[in-house]
Amino acid sequence: MSVHQVLITGHGFSPRRVRIAAGDVVKFDNIDHTVHGVEIISPTILTPGSGDIQPGNSYSIRFPVIGFYVYHDARFSQFVGTVRVV
Repeated sequence: MSVHQVLITGHGFSPRRVRIAAGDVVKFDNIDHTVHGVEIISPTILTPGSGDIQPGNSYSIRFPVIGFYVYHDARFSQFVGTVRVV
């Protein structure tokens, strides 16, 4: 299992696209000065989302199933990213 970092900034996610192996984890680190949140919007999976991620905090999601996942920032829906699990 590997952990892949995605930064949450005032301009969105960096990187916006990640490619990982099944079972890997994506860790979202909020490096902005405001609250953000991460929600998987497609396909819907059994995760409640991150809730509020305070500045300096993080949220991790394990992706056990091969597929293509789209997520967005729950507070700033124009910030969108993808995870491809192979």
